Amino acid sequence: MYARPSYRRHKGSPWCVFKIHGIINYEEYEGAERIYINPHNGVYDIPSGDDTWAWNDHSFFAWITHDDEAVYIAVDVRDDKIVTDSAEAGSEDGQTWVDDSVEIFFDVDDSNDTGRGVQGFEGQYVITANGAWRDNEANNPQFGEADDWFGASNLTDGGYQIEFKVKKSALSDPAQGANLGFNIAINDDDGGGGRKAQLNWSGRPHAEFTYGSLVLGEPGGGGPSLFFSQYAEGSSYNKFLEIRNPTDSEVDLSGYAFPNQSNGVDDVESFDYWNSFPEGATIAAGGKYIIAHPDADPAIVAVADHLHKYLSNGDDAYALAKGSREDHVVIDVIGDINGPDPGSGWEVAGISSGTKDHTLVRKSTISGGNPDWAASAGTNTEDSEWIVLDKDVWQLGESKPTISLVNNGDGTVTVTFEGRLQTAPTVNGPWQDVDAESPLILQPDQPATFGRAVSE
Repeated sequence: MYARPSYRRHKGSPWCVFKIHGIINYEEYEGAERIYINPHNGVYDIPSGDDTWAWNDHSFFAWITHDDEAVYIAVDVRDDKIVTDSAEAGSEDGQTWVDDSVEIFFDVDDSNDTGRGVQGFEGQYVITANGAWRDNEANNPQFGEADDWFGASNLTDGGYQIEFKVKKSALSDPAQGANLGFNIAINDDDGGGGRKAQLNWSGRPHAEFTYGSLVLGEPGGGGPSLFFSQYAEGSSYNKFLEIRNPTDSEVDLSGYAFPNQSNGVDDVESFDYWNSFPEGATIAAGGKYIIAHPDADPAIVAVADHLHKYLSNGDDAYALAKGSREDHVVIDVIGDINGPDPGSGWEVAGISSGTKDHTLVRKSTISGGNPDWAASAGTNTEDSEWIVLDKDVWQLGESKPTISLVNNGDGTVTVTFEGRLQTAPTVNGPWQDVDAESPLILQPDQPATFGRAVSE
């Protein structure tokens, strides 16, 4: 039985005006789950075999959203060699499949036919890296900014980007919540006389029964994802991972994990160790969660949310994953989870062994995870997502507030606290600051009260 991957996309903001120009504006796709496909997790049409090509030879990210008018697809292709020598730039219905290009496929009635369908303009839509297009296999809809569909491309430093807009009227006017058969594929032409490979998100072109599922959900789904915001591998046991929650809601970590590969990958289909968060773990809205070695510097342990003995020595790749060990999506990585042992560590921002004897801080411009380590690490300070600091230099923020009570046996109680002490007549408040220093001794004749410590 063929297992269909599913992509549920909530409706975009009614105030968002999409501009299709081949340069992805991520704000337009805010809240869209990111698809990441490489040779190890994608499906090949030609040639056969998932391991024919190195994982970083060609890959792509994709986002999908929709509004009342259309479905929008953004694809960011990573390819170090762009070839478009068959279909001329701006041409229609040329040999787009033998050039570097992106193809999208719709099965609008989700009929799962053995071939391509004939309902409306369902079928294949293609844009090449140089802006040629093909829609003959979609029953020839009209191409243009105000017509049935439109697309544009733009070259980038690491490949190219393509945006599609397909009007819902061309897709038989799917209703809110409709389930469409769907696939995305990239063609890779390295100049060897034709197409070298075709990498698919799900299934085979023109074979609807192999397509994945695209659900046009109601507003409110999705959202930005958790991501690694800081990493330290320093002297002795000074090691920690910091995870940030960029959303405006508390996140329950029971559905997440931070698995790792030890000294390079043994099996690209699984992790060496599946590390779960402790029961009840959460990250506050806009907050951070620190996983630290229990014997790390006291300044690290003081702000840690979870103590974990086995953290990276520089050559152990870690991931942030959503789901279970058997069924999960990798959201973010530090190190190459699919590659060999790098030696002492991976290069980051052009710094050799940047993951060894350094602290990595995510740039403030980064607001989500990136499962493509090569793209995340970058090759210099400009294209890297990370700032590389010296060993044992951290950005930890304030210590967490703590409070403890000791009954002294003579009717007095000693209150020891870090942070700002507050008291209240009931557990629900109202809370008021106490002008006192730690430790504070409460006398037997003082009225009963509730107490807490909060951040300064």
